[in-house]
Amino acid sequence: MNPLQASMLALALAFAGMAALAFAMDRHHEQLTGVREAPPARRRLLRCVGVLLLAAAAVPCVWTWGATVGA
Repeated sequence: MNPLQASMLALALAFAGMAALAFAMDRHHEQLTGVREAPPARRRLLRCVGVLLLAAAAVPCVWTWGATVGA
């Protein structure tokens, strides 16, 4: 994987992770769905998915540039 591909993949994963974390908040959930509060189970699921996607965003960078620079 070349550095451009790694950067774009990391950007996409980080964006998706932050979007999931934002969607877990009541304010943003209401803006997207019209429902005042997100159900607790969905909120937990979105938080877990968001954290996992943000952690996964570091993987392509570490593979491409090594642990010192990639992290």
